[in-house]
Amino acid sequence: MKYGFVKTAAVVPQTAVGDCNANAKNIISAAGEAVEKGAELILCPELCITSSTCGDLFVQPYFIRLCENAVKEVIQSTTDHDAIVIVGAPILFMNAVYNCSIVIHHGNIAGIVAKSILRNMSGKDESRHFSSGSSIPTGSRIVYAGQETEIGTGLIFRTEAYTFGIEIGSESQAPLSPGAELAVAGAEIILCPSAMSEYTGGNAIARQDIMSQSRRMKCGYVFANSGWGESTSKASYSGYASIAECGEIITETELFL
Repeated sequence: MKYGFVKTAAVVPQTAVGDCNANAKNIISAAGEAVEKGAELILCPELCITSSTCGDLFVQPYFIRLCENAVKEVIQSTTDHDAIVIVGAPILFMNAVYNCSIVIHHGNIAGIVAKSILRNMSGKDESRHFSSGSSIPTGSRIVYAGQETEIGTGLIFRTEAYTFGIEIGSESQAPLSPGAELAVAGAEIILCPSAMSEYTGGNAIARQDIMSQSRRMKCGYVFANSGWGESTSKASYSGYASIAECGEIITETELFL
């Protein structure tokens, strides 16, 4: 942090559906580029370790183990820098699978946020594969990738200079979004990893939502959506990413790059 500003990055690594090892390598490469440019807080898209369009693979124990091993590679890569990296992965906890964002810093897992508001539209039936994070008891802990850490919803992460929280994908569209609750509780930056497919006029709506969220909550808002590597079936993904503050988009990507 310099002069009171936090340098954040929304990265969209190339995705290979279901190939956890390849995705981990692409995440490590993209995060490394962001670190070289001075980023302190790096957000990757929702379920970026696996891709979001794996269907029933999400409920296969072997696939979940492959994913966990790939996360270990990403964790190991963060020992070379001081940036915080957020990646998305399916996690098995208490006999249920959750859509999670994992907060990683300097080789350690700082915490795991589970998605609580599941989407059953736009060709995705999340409740078929995932349980709501709201079912996780407050204060729960998990041993994941060889480390014990907190797992749940509504987690606020604190550094010496700033605080941040995470809302995942379609949660941002809820009448009372997790991001709003996090902002009220003291989060200064809200991160939104996403895996929403494109449709006519969808990007304009997403931009308005991002500006509105950052304006209402008077915070920084970082958004990263899945890229075109997800587009292997009937839906297409644009890889749109943006960073906003207090109602204005500071920077954003073009679609389908």
